[in-house]
Amino acid sequence: GSVSITASTEGKSAAATIKVDSRANFLTAIVEPIRVTYDLPALAVAIVTRSGGQFGKAASGRRRMSQPNPVTNDDMWHIGSDLKAITAHVVASAVTDGKISWTTTLQEAYPELAGTMRAEYRTVTLKQLLGHIGGFAPNIENPAIPGTGSLTSQRAKIAAWVTSVPASPGVGQYNYSNIGFMVAANMVERAVGSPWEDIMQTKLLAPLGITGFGWGVAPYASNQNPIGHQRNGTSAWVEYPGSDNPPYLSAAGRSHWSIDGWSKVIQEIMKADQGQSSIVSQANARVTTTSQSS
Repeated sequence: GSVSITASTEGKSAAATIKVDSRANFLTAIVEPIRVTYDLPALAVAIVTRSGGQFGKAASGRRRMSQPNPVTNDDMWHIGSDLKAITAHVVASAVTDGKISWTTTLQEAYPELAGTMRAEYRTVTLKQLLGHIGGFAPNIENPAIPGTGSLTSQRAKIAAWVTSVPASPGVGQYNYSNIGFMVAANMVERAVGSPWEDIMQTKLLAPLGITGFGWGVAPYASNQNPIGHQRNGTSAWVEYPGSDNPPYLSAAGRSHWSIDGWSKVIQEIMKADQGQSSIVSQANARVTTTSQSS
């Protein structure tokens, strides 16, 4: 409801009306104008605090621009490369558990590549890969390189290939790299002895009680979740229902989340940064929340 307040002092007075709204209406009033201003197909928001978790959430827009179905607070959203921050947190959990170190090098992680690994890569560390300064290219130019087999073995094949070609632009220089995150995850897979997807489940999703999660694009048959859109060089949005990275790039950005699930991870990362996590130590969390340049 609303209330009017009047105050007087030293012969002067003023009045104001304060409206008290629900959390949902409060956030909707924020997100809807932003979505309209930037002409977005859909937009979801949440306010998350370290101590209290999710304060509120809201969603605005349509699941597909060509159809009227509105997005809801319960939809699943593909978060793209925003997953990289979550990947880094899971890597930090492996470091906290003593399974691997931030200073573990490619040479130590892949001893079988001693005959093919270029010299400049031998001392590249796990921390450098997560900082995009490991010298790797952004993506694989030849999609045939991974071949067949398990996702873990495909990642190992990519690691063998990428460490055999010259660094670009060079080790220690920033170059945004999906491959770097994938190799970092593969190093953890080897150290832990489990596929990356299982590590995510056991070290993050299960401890936080997250069920609103899935690999790849969210199910979009019958318009039950928002799909990807792209302007594609025109003023109109073009729908891309199945656009995503290949499965071997799971750690670099290939997942969908509910607003609730993502909020729990955001709270966890904030808690870890303040030394309040049971998954990642504060010292290791601070590595992932601090810009890395060396």
